[in-house]
This record gives sequence, structure tokens and C-alpha cells, in this order.
Amino acid sequence: MRKFGYILGDDKNGVIVLRENRVLISLKIQKNIQSHVYLRQTMFRLLEFLLEKGKSGLLLDEIIMKAVWEGYGLRSSAPRLWQVMHELRKKLDELGVEDNFILRVEGRGYIVNAASYEPVYIRASYDRLSRFVLARQQNTDTVKRLK
Repeated sequence: MRKFGYILGDDKNGVIVLRENRVLISLKIQKNIQSHVYLRQTMFRLLEFLLEKGKSGLLLDEIIMKAVWEGYGLRSSAPRLWQVMHELRKKLDELGVEDNFILRVEGRGYIVNAASYEPVYIRASYDRLSRFVLARQQNTDTVKRLK
């Protein structure tokens, strides 16, 4: 089995995170909530790192910067971490993820609300699942146009 992604929140009102496409899809269908968001590579690496390591407690700024930036040959800094984290939290908020999902511990690092997410594993190929997700998205768009 392969890790397909994550579900943030519950499977009716949450957000699904697809690793393959770096996309977050809201499972809610509401006018004031965006349906999906694509993340840039660094922002997605940050989210994925938080989800992979978040159940271990406090994630120190230095460790996050090494894993997300320096591990990929990029320069890191505290202001850059804050900026990307701020944008990520904003995008999560647009999709309906609760504000307390990622919390800042001032001067130290971040804590992820570990009770608010879980990994999703699959046996099917990504190709089959991508077709499913696209079909679901087209159906959602059709429903929105009819309203």
C-alpha cells in the first residue's frame, strides 16, 4: 500500500491532501469555501513535513528549515519560514480548515493538531484515482453552475 495523502478534519467536512498533484481539495461544497488549491513545491513540502512529523509534538524552526529548504539546496531563514507558513495557513483557512490546526510556539516552532488529521493509504494506482478526483471535481463544478 502507498500513502495517497491525508485527510484534514473529517471525511465529510474536511480537506483531502493529494501528494501526487500537490493539491488540497475541500470535501465541503459551500459557496464561501474554495473547492481546491494547488500548492507550490516548497509550501507543499512544508505541509507534508508538518503532517509526517506533527504527531511527535513541537517541531522546532531549525528542524523545519533544514528539512524543507536546506535539504533541497535552498537557503532558509526564520522570516522565510514565517512567510510560507503564513501563506499555507491562509490557504488552509480558505478551504475551511480550523485555525487551531497549526499553532505557533513563539520563538521555538510549531505544533500540529495531531487529532485533526490522518494519512490515507491506497492500493489503486494514482492514475485511476486522478481520474476519479477529476470526475468528482467536474461534477462539483456542474452542481455549482446549476445553483
